[in-house]
Amino acid sequence: MHLLNHMTVFPRLILLGVFLTAVFLLVYAVPANAADAPSGLTPTAGDTQATLTWNGPNGSFTTGYRALWMEPLTNRMLETGDWTDIAGSDATTTTHTATGLTNGIEHAFYLRAENGAGLGPASEGASVTPNLLKPDRPTGLTATAGNTVVDLAWTEAQTSATQPIDNYELLQLALRKLDSLDGVDGESYSHLVAVDGDTAVVGAPTDDSGAGSAFIFTRDTASGAWSRQANLTAPNGETDDFFGLSIAVYGDIVVVGASGDDIDIDDDDIDESNVGSAYVFVKPATGWSAWDSLDASGKASLTA
Repeated sequence: MHLLNHMTVFPRLILLGVFLTAVFLLVYAVPANAADAPSGLTPTAGDTQATLTWNGPNGSFTTGYRALWMEPLTNRMLETGDWTDIAGSDATTTTHTATGLTNGIEHAFYLRAENGAGLGPASEGASVTPNLLKPDRPTGLTATAGNTVVDLAWTEAQTSATQPIDNYELLQLALRKLDSLDGVDGESYSHLVAVDGDTAVVGAPTDDSGAGSAFIFTRDTASGAWSRQANLTAPNGETDDFFGLSIAVYGDIVVVGASGDDIDIDDDDIDESNVGSAYVFVKPATGWSAWDSLDASGKASLTA
């Protein structure tokens, strides 16, 4: 009889221990409090969609997220709004793309985390307006010459699925080579080029044994053709002055530098070597084409 009592009590003790262990594990596995609100919610607009990024709650055992978006902004309460479960989300999830939005209308977004204790509070709201996206830049453009024709090929530009490309526009430029009419070896023609509107200035600093020169070209607005109009030189140019080593043009004014010009800078009637100078030229009233035909005094009146 004594042995029977022990045999009856022992199974009961085992069952009680299993029950208490199960209760302990349940209490340990289920958080006491709901997850904190996510922070840093940032929406980025797309075409009929928005990509959300955020920071997860600190120290919260998160099992998933739910999102709420509204358009336009309304007075719907956050607790009763149409929250959408972000499928497959867990504690590591920090991004989601909301689709099916209306372009051109502002959408407000909220986010909240979920754990075993339930749904946490909503995050701070953030809004964005989805818009149609312009196509990306076409790539891989190639041109194959033919008889009076050119065949063009390129990689199709990327665009949104809801806004296919309607057409392409072509910009065609006629490229022309500006040659020096009296070019010789070592002239360094086109060492530097300056352009303003329909005027281009090309430097040739080693022209004439380094005295240097600069050529002015203008473009015909009707045909687009460039033609040489004038050849600028320093009034007192000498070897190794390197006139044309630096140039600038603005409207009717052309400035040309001569880095090797010798200048008397201390009024002792002795030129210091390679001091350098800059010459300012003003376009004649009848155009740069009249420059070469001007006499010395005429050019001097337009040179500083």
